[in-house]
Amino acid sequence: MRLLLLPLWMCSIAFGMAVAARVWLYARGLLKSRQLPCRVVAIGNITVGGTGKTPTVILVARLLADAGLYTAVLSRGYGGEARGPLIVSDRQSVLAPERQAGDEPFMLAQTLGGIPVITARDRYRGGMLACERFNPHVLVLDDGFQHLRLQRTLDVVLINARNPFGCGALLPRGILREPLSALRRARIIVLTKVDPQCDPGELEERIAAVNPAAALFRSRLQPTGLLQPATGRLFDLETVRGRVAVGLCSIGDPGHFFSMLAGLGVSYSRPLVFPDHHRYSARDAGMILGRAACADCLITTQKDIAKMSADMLELPNLFVLQVRQTIDEQDRFQQVMFECLGLNRQNPA
Repeated sequence: MRLLLLPLWMCSIAFGMAVAARVWLYARGLLKSRQLPCRVVAIGNITVGGTGKTPTVILVARLLADAGLYTAVLSRGYGGEARGPLIVSDRQSVLAPERQAGDEPFMLAQTLGGIPVITARDRYRGGMLACERFNPHVLVLDDGFQHLRLQRTLDVVLINARNPFGCGALLPRGILREPLSALRRARIIVLTKVDPQCDPGELEERIAAVNPAAALFRSRLQPTGLLQPATGRLFDLETVRGRVAVGLCSIGDPGHFFSMLAGLGVSYSRPLVFPDHHRYSARDAGMILGRAACADCLITTQKDIAKMSADMLELPNLFVLQVRQTIDEQDRFQQVMFECLGLNRQNPA
């Protein structure tokens, strides 16, 4: 077995050397970081997928906007067809379809009414477009912890409490994008998907040993209701308790989604799991429609409905699980965030 894993270990070592060299070059100014004419909050992680970046972006953007700050969100637009900077939404409406924007930016645009969402592979160009068109006080950079080409005012790093660091190895052997030492760049670290029944104290101690100066918080995703796309109606979570459901998702941490379904008291079998960012084909739709016909309901995520066909969205037994990010000590979180941004919480603008 060790011999079989040897190529992966060698690739992980090479990957780690490349990551370390890149960080070193930026730290010494040999590779240049560019600065935007506004404050930048980067939401990111040091592992691949499944840490809850999108719900955290929504939470942070709303906290900033509710405090009276002009806020915009900038995403890479992974999976979208747009090649250049794209305004997905302005302060009034959604302007670009999911196929152009990508599933996560489109979901952000639908959820964050009044907060512009922009996508760009070149984050500096996208950030300048956001500044020219919307003049934000703060730009929230989605999945930006490794994007060292853009200077940021604050780095918020998310760690999935369910699976913090995998086997502890870098890609491709493990799930780490960077070694744990990268956490030293973070000013705020948030443990996401924390189980209320489990104390993450040991994990917090491990993180504090790496970066004792970072402010550490706990958060979780809380189901709030069920949306029926066919009618636009919202239903109470009790609607599906005791029902036979099919769970459908294409997200980074499907296990957490299905654990939330189990918490709703539904029984489900043969869950439908597709790769993260998967775009459903006609063949997929046929299989999904057939599976839905054999159950009381089909439950999916907010991210997935953006990629569904009109026929799928018209299913009367299709429900979208609505969730919101909750963070322990939210007032302290907001206070620390404003301090890091150099803002006065009473008069932020």
